[in-house]
Amino acid sequence: MVSSNVATDSIETKGRGGRKKISVNRKPLTLKDREDLVFAATLDLFSGKKTQGQVLKWLRVELLSLSQDQYAKMVGVSRKALSDIESDKGKNGVELINRVFSGVGFRIALMPKDCVVLKMAVEAI
Repeated sequence: MVSSNVATDSIETKGRGGRKKISVNRKPLTLKDREDLVFAATLDLFSGKKTQGQVLKWLRVELLSLSQDQYAKMVGVSRKALSDIESDKGKNGVELINRVFSGVGFRIALMPKDCVVLKMAVEAI
């Protein structure tokens, strides 16, 4: 498992409705920490451990330390659209998904359904 440089005590409970609020007191992530987080997210997506919405939320918080409002403004979508994607709700188009995931270094790509073919393609790179 990939460890993060983010301390668990850097999350304060002060948000709306008693939700956890992202603190500005987090330690800055190194390039290696960032790469490890993106790699872990990729593995979670490929293995089916996390949905795309769960991965987006996890990276938004752990990688960028941004609230939904901040991230939505950064990528140019509404907070509602971001919330729906993070909750795996709705039918979102390719353009919207690419816009939202571009902020954490992902984009939509076609991949073979067959895991053997996928593995062969990745190894050939």
